[in-house]
Amino acid sequence: IGWRETLLLSCALAANCLAASFGAGMTGLSSVSVAATIGAFSFACVALGNFLGRRRGARVNDRRVNAIASIVLILVGAMQIFA
Repeated sequence: IGWRETLLLSCALAANCLAASFGAGMTGLSSVSVAATIGAFSFACVALGNFLGRRRGARVNDRRVNAIASIVLILVGAMQIFA
């Protein structure tokens, strides 16, 4: 994906973190601990996805990689809506 798509995806994920932080704030959790936890898990997930994408992407052509990435994003979105 290009820079524009990366920026839009980042904004969407940040909005998701905002919603999670709002819920955590309502329960009385510390803002620092919530931010640190969200940041750590976000970094770990991006690093894992990057590793797996580079490892598998070398073996698969571009059309299949884009299709797989799109399906994963759709599944993540569906899980956010229905979970």
